[in-house]
Formats: sequence, structure tokens, C-alpha cells
Amino acid sequence: MRFAIKVILIAILAFLLQQVMPWWIIALVCFFVTLVIKSSGFTDFMAGFLGIGLLWLLMAWWIDHETNSMLTTKIAQLLGVGQAYIVILATGLIGSIVGGLAALSGHFVRKSFT
Repeated sequence: MRFAIKVILIAILAFLLQQVMPWWIIALVCFFVTLVIKSSGFTDFMAGFLGIGLLWLLMAWWIDHETNSMLTTKIAQLLGVGQAYIVILATGLIGSIVGGLAALSGHFVRKSFT
């Protein structure tokens, strides 16, 4: 139950704060959520990984859908990957890694003080 709450809380807070702050606010959200809500290191990493990964994947897909794949196709051509869906998947993976590592950092900071 705590895991699901963390994932949802991370996704919602990151979505709201990304509207008015830079992209790296996701790291601070993951860090502070796992700092406050106690669980194991793997669970914290997975909460940040899934919360931000799914959020960025859905946001990238939504932007791709709303722009009729114009931007994603141009970025895919620029990077030389060929397909627009690879750019969307890469976006989700980068967000997942940042979120997971930030959440794990929050876990270790909390653990160092207890």
C-alpha cells in the first residue's frame, strides 16, 4: 500500500511542479517523498523509477499525440534513430533513471540519520 502511495504521490507532485519549475524538480520530489515515507531501498528506488518513468512516458506520448508526431519525428531524425517511438521510450527511461536514483538518495539520507 505504501509503495502505491509513493508512486502516485511522486507522479502527481512531479507533474504539478514541472508546470512551473525546471525538469530537475523531479529529482527533488523523489528525494523528499522517499525521505519522508519510510520503506526499503529497493522499494524506494522502484517508486521513483515507476512514478517518474510512467509520468514522463505518458507526457511524451501525449505531446507526440497532440503535435501529430511532428516534433518527435524531427528529433528521431536528428538523433538518427529512425522511429519516433524510440524517442518516447528513451524519454521515459531517462526520467526513470533520474527518479529512481534520486529516490534511492533520499532513502540513504534518511537511513544515515536513523
